Amino acid sequence: MRSTQPFPETFRKLRELQGLSEREVSKRAHEHGAPRNATLHGIYTGERQPLPHHLVAIAAALGVAPETFAEYRLFETVRLFDVMGDERRLIKPTPFDQAMHNLERFEELSRIGRESRRPLGEEAHDPAGVAAELEAAPDDAAADGRP
Repeated sequence: MRSTQPFPETFRKLRELQGLSEREVSKRAHEHGAPRNATLHGIYTGERQPLPHHLVAIAAALGVAPETFAEYRLFETVRLFDVMGDERRLIKPTPFDQAMHNLERFEELSRIGRESRRPLGEEAHDPAGVAAELEAAPDDAAADGRP
């Protein structure tokens, strides 16, 4: 499962599906390095922003992958492109809906990129037929009389 909902909604659904109380999840998460219960309660309710290590501990407590949470995937995407180090704290945060749109677009482009890479001996994946169009198009140089 890869949620596209904000953390509090995803957390509540996962917790309810497993029949766990917030306290039980907190106890389990603490065993995986999560902070004290007051901090976790703020994360659960959306009053506090979860950090990647919080999400890892909570995911372990719920028995799911951290990537289940949209915020974790967002953190990972930012980490991939982070060239500003700690200065990124000065940047205005992106609203969740826009961040999710950006993440979905990034994941789609990544998927397309992976699909277009071909093992040796196989034809390249060309869903738009761009290669065929290029082969059929007249050479601009030849059309202009250039060598």
